[in-house]
Amino acid sequence: METAYLVILIATFVVIGVLSVYVLLKLFAGSVDPGRALTEGNDAPAPDTADLRAGAPIHDALLALLPLVGVWHGTGAGVVASTGAEFSFGQQISIVHDGRPFLAYESRSWLTDADGAVLRQAWRESGFWRPGASQDDIELVLASNTGQALVLGGVAGDRQWELATVSAEHAPSAKDVDGERRLYAVRGEELVYATELAPAGQPFAPHLNGRLQRRRPPG
Repeated sequence: METAYLVILIATFVVIGVLSVYVLLKLFAGSVDPGRALTEGNDAPAPDTADLRAGAPIHDALLALLPLVGVWHGTGAGVVASTGAEFSFGQQISIVHDGRPFLAYESRSWLTDADGAVLRQAWRESGFWRPGASQDDIELVLASNTGQALVLGGVAGDRQWELATVSAEHAPSAKDVDGERRLYAVRGEELVYATELAPAGQPFAPHLNGRLQRRRPPG
């Protein structure tokens, strides 16, 4: 009796194993579609795009933010607001859309020496540009690796965007920041910006300024 039970148990595991291998082979061969909504060759139903000529049509609500869409690469200079120490940095900013009424934003930066050589990685931040309640109102929601979470609001002008914090929070282990002001502008194929930062209990002081060039997609 025990022998027969053992044989049945082994046979069951063998069948399960064979079926699992079959499903995996079909999956990798493309016979099993794990997500029919996925766009072929991409891993999202509507892939992000930084190219206004490709991908989903940009949403009508983003007209005031449209010039920001792109991948930008360049350099900048900064001042530590609390100490006055100066530094130089390189930066890449990606601002993309997927057809919905917001822009996804990601920034990576690295400190550089006087010759432009990379010293080490620096701050990162990501978030979303959003249209505001009125036609020229804009919002920017950000989170950074340094532990700050900021919500900025402002207005769009002639290919420029001026923002100031309406909410500033931080993780328990992060430095407190009272607020930040930012001014972005697109001039031709360049994205330029300047920021002011108010550390906890201190007034606003110049913080960052950058000049980045648009990186055009191949073709």
